[in-house]
Amino acid sequence: MGTRTTGRIFDHLDYRVYLTEHYEKSKQANPHFSFRSFSTKAGFKTKDFLYRVMHGEKNLSQASVFKLSGALNLKREEVEYFENLVKFNQSRNVKEKDFYFQRLSALRGEYMVDGSAHRLESQQYEYYAKWWHTAVRSLLDMYEFRGDFKWLAKKLDPAITTAQAEQSVALLESLGLVLRDSGGRYKATHKSLTTGTPILPLAITKFHLGTLELAARCLDEVPKEERDLSCLTLGISRKTLDRIKQKLKRFRTELLKLAEADEEADTVYHLNLHIFPLSKRDKPEGAA
Repeated sequence: MGTRTTGRIFDHLDYRVYLTEHYEKSKQANPHFSFRSFSTKAGFKTKDFLYRVMHGEKNLSQASVFKLSGALNLKREEVEYFENLVKFNQSRNVKEKDFYFQRLSALRGEYMVDGSAHRLESQQYEYYAKWWHTAVRSLLDMYEFRGDFKWLAKKLDPAITTAQAEQSVALLESLGLVLRDSGGRYKATHKSLTTGTPILPLAITKFHLGTLELAARCLDEVPKEERDLSCLTLGISRKTLDRIKQKLKRFRTELLKLAEADEEADTVYHLNLHIFPLSKRDKPEGAA
């Protein structure tokens, strides 16, 4: 019987990292273990195939997933998780990626013994994935809010449901982003939210998609004096693009300082700044 990997697959959100850890632990246990022997055990004819997979040069097919599952001696529920993990990592479409993340979350919640880390991770994802959580946090910092969730829901534009407002405040409390004082008032904290897992880029992408929809909506529904939408079409080089991005970064920092110093804040605004190519860049001569 083969040696089972000591790292639990349910602890991972990157199958390449999981395979690398398995290889390194197997190598420590048996100095004769190699990429060649690993590939042979899994039934791959190309001896450096798994090495290239771990380094992001190759992807796994459905058939490869089941071959590897056997070489890793995974149980039935672990095979199911591994299959969805591969699809999550290799998906290029946001909707597909989100679909497989939800499946992974369900499997992790079902099979993980200690789900505290998973719950925190899921809460962080939820915070970024829905646009109104950041807006609710800002409103709680502006007003004397003591639990009127119907008022809170209608205060947002577009309005959310009362249940969504209540769930949002509960989420913010769980993440430590909002605290309730002895007088019953909810107040935003200055705690920042960070995570190094692969779910953050997905959540941020969903957040941006949501705010882009809000930006499109405001063209018809928000008075001109309450908004400012403009655009520039520029012909620039990569070097100039980098300079523009740095200026935008400094500008965002200046705006944050202005907002923090505003003692009369009464409305939550969202500012979208976008710059993206409308043409393909010429390849250097001789490039494939």
